[in-house]
Amino acid sequence: SNVWKQFLDEGKFDYFYPERIGKQVDDVIVLLKRIPTSRHGLIFVYNPNIDGERRYGTHRVPCSIYYQALIRNGKLNFIYNIRSNDYYTHFPYDLILAWFLQEYLAKKLELPMGDYLYQGVSLHAFNKDVNEIY
Repeated sequence: SNVWKQFLDEGKFDYFYPERIGKQVDDVIVLLKRIPTSRHGLIFVYNPNIDGERRYGTHRVPCSIYYQALIRNGKLNFIYNIRSNDYYTHFPYDLILAWFLQEYLAKKLELPMGDYLYQGVSLHAFNKDVNEIY
């Protein structure tokens, strides 16, 4: 089965992570170089101006809400907040993507990686996936 086919709208995806977070990543690097103690190192994936109406089922809405980068004790700590996570299909990819983002930021900031916190509000499995496995 093609897991991605269900997310296509007129032959293309509703959104891509790079288009959502690209400039924000660069902005966070600049911010944390200038103000290492800042709590504003936020990179948003969910955009209420775009996704608010999409919640009603007409398009795909990002499950990831935001990433937050914090420099504490000389390390780059990272918080990943996700509203909904499909355990069998997306969970490992979401965790790895966030980890690579933390690693990228740490390298750009010339810092060692610190803590990584994943906060998932709804970790779930769909019957179709459970039935395939069991």
